[in-house]
Order: sequence, then C-alpha cells, then structure tokens
Amino acid sequence: MNFGKLKMYVGGELIDSVNKSEKTILCTENNETITELSCADKYDAEKALKDAKSGYGSWTKLKHKRRKEIVFQKLSKTNIKMMCCFQN
Repeated sequence: MNFGKLKMYVGGELIDSVNKSEKTILCTENNETITELSCADKYDAEKALKDAKSGYGSWTKLKHKRRKEIVFQKLSKTNIKMMCCFQN
C-alpha cells in the first residue's frame, strides 16, 4: 500500500520542505515503498517555530473542542487511511 507523498503541516497548511528533501519509507515485510516524507531542514524548523509563536495566542483562546475540530479537518484522507492501517 503506497500512501503517496506526505507533507509537513506548518502555518496551517501542508507544505514541502524548502530544500525539497524527501525520505522513502519502506515496508519491512516486502521492501515496497509505503510513502515519501518531506524532510525538514533548519529553514523549515525556523518557519514552523515562527508560525507557532504567532498563532499561539489565538490558538490558546479557542476551546478544546474547536481546536480538535480544526486539527481533524486538516488531516487528509491519506493520513487517516495510514493511521488506520497501522492501528490494525
């Protein structure tokens, strides 16, 4: 089962790494590709930290239920399928 390319969630959106670096994840059973992951570098980490700091105040003012709704809305169907696959 190949889940395609998985991006990083930064600043409220799914993005590729600045350097376009990726890591191939293989199934240990048959050595087939499961997914390609975007790999963060220093610039990606700095952007994520900056975005997290800028959104912290408004995020903490939201009720827990609303924060949970936002997070689950952002999950792609691929990510949901992947989590279900690994839970079995």
